[in-house]
Amino acid sequence: MKTKISEFAQGVFHILDLVFIGFILVIGWFLQWLFLPPMFRFDMLIWWIYLIALTTPIGIYFAARRFKYLQYLAVVPVLLVVLNFGYAFINSGIFTADERHGLIGEVEEKPFKEDMNVVDTSRLRILDSNDALRHAENRLGSETGLGSQFELRESSFTLQTVGENFYWVAPLEHRGFFRWRSNREGSPGYIKVNATTRETELVRDFNIKYTQSAYLSNDIKRHVYQNYSRTKAYTDFSFEIDPEGHPYYVITVYDNEIGRKGSIEEGILLVDATDGGITFFEDNNAPEWVNRIVPEAFYQERLKYWGRYPNGWFNPSNEGQLKPSSGRNMVYNDGRAYYYSGITSWGADESTNGFMLMDSRTGEVTFYRVSGATETKAMNIAEGRVQNAGYSASFPILISVGGEPTYFITLKDSNNNIAEYAFVSVKDYMRSGVSRSLETAQLEYMMEIGLRSDTDFIVDESELEEAAGVIERINPVVIEGDTYYFIKLEGSNKLYRGSFKNHVNLVLTQPGDNVDMAYIPSEDNEIKIFKNENMN
Repeated sequence: MKTKISEFAQGVFHILDLVFIGFILVIGWFLQWLFLPPMFRFDMLIWWIYLIALTTPIGIYFAARRFKYLQYLAVVPVLLVVLNFGYAFINSGIFTADERHGLIGEVEEKPFKEDMNVVDTSRLRILDSNDALRHAENRLGSETGLGSQFELRESSFTLQTVGENFYWVAPLEHRGFFRWRSNREGSPGYIKVNATTRETELVRDFNIKYTQSAYLSNDIKRHVYQNYSRTKAYTDFSFEIDPEGHPYYVITVYDNEIGRKGSIEEGILLVDATDGGITFFEDNNAPEWVNRIVPEAFYQERLKYWGRYPNGWFNPSNEGQLKPSSGRNMVYNDGRAYYYSGITSWGADESTNGFMLMDSRTGEVTFYRVSGATETKAMNIAEGRVQNAGYSASFPILISVGGEPTYFITLKDSNNNIAEYAFVSVKDYMRSGVSRSLETAQLEYMMEIGLRSDTDFIVDESELEEAAGVIERINPVVIEGDTYYFIKLEGSNKLYRGSFKNHVNLVLTQPGDNVDMAYIPSEDNEIKIFKNENMN
């Protein structure tokens, strides 16, 4: 009788064992469904975590049950942890310094003045992603009923070129699970904000079924994972529109070359945001309108390793080492998008050795050797020009003004509205132009660096023209908040214009004074040097 009870109990325990294993497998499936780890990818930390999470309860259970052999399964998660650390160690910079340094490929050095196009202020990118979000939210709020169902997220905005203009574009995102359930057909379109003119448009010609705020199979990441490949690695789910305005997600498919580091793009997935259609393109075959193939994170990683390992891992003197300056940005040259970063010496904090630009489509890298101020220093200079107003500077955009490398900065008030604009010279940060008017700020800056307003080249001091005589008339004029004095000399019909910011003694100058001037010959005859002999 006891034998039968014992056999029955053992049978029950075996059933419970099977139930427990089945339960763990169900939990494992749920974790895989929830977190979407790329399957069988030992170069991905999340796969290691998934395996450890799956094997740990099984090992503990059988160790507690003291099965003859299965109890040793408790060693498996420990072994996985050890293997994970070992895998990370052998692929660390100690052993892979040369491979990491070479990830960036060939770095071509070019002259800035010849390679970077002179900026056209009518197409200058003024708005950053936060500015775009605020303009888009104002537009969304003007649509009755939409704001309660949908929202905009700064992380969803993508900067891209559409035709000859720069736009921030983002889909309308669902405000939580229940609102998504009420709008299973998708959000009713997307927002695009002109980054130059601030013009904002709500495009309602498309139902965006797949977004990052959707749930279950409508989640764009889950859709790609379940319908393309469970073993591929994906990143940079960028929302972009084609020339006809049709919305897509551009997703980078990549592999790791050095353990869990050294991410290399294999190509992109183009996912139709309306019907979920997926098309893979190798990086050299992607449609021309796609702005990004290489994610910015890849650029940052390659740039960091390039500067960190020029002479191997053991380099206690930091010989030859460089590092990116603080902050990153996107710049455009000749219609192409580039990731941008300043380059400084190891330990330097306010001076730059040059700039590094990576083509966001091809990954090709160009270095411009220009010594000067870092972006942080330029921001401090711009804020210093308006210190009484308490404005804060946005991160600079690198542009070319007359062939001169220049930081363009927007200055924002306490409400985060753009209040003024600043141009700061990279080579000589003391030369800058700041004004509430973009055109006036640029003109002031051009005068500071000796640039004629009607040409795109720098005027040498020897090319300035001189004028001397007695003032017949002088009148102040306020243009976009800045005061200018227009001067006419006796016996001449020519007018000269001088800025009060640059020549304070203009305010005390009056008809009858003898003056000497040096000016930039142009339509406005901007005064570069002004002397009032009556005040000497």
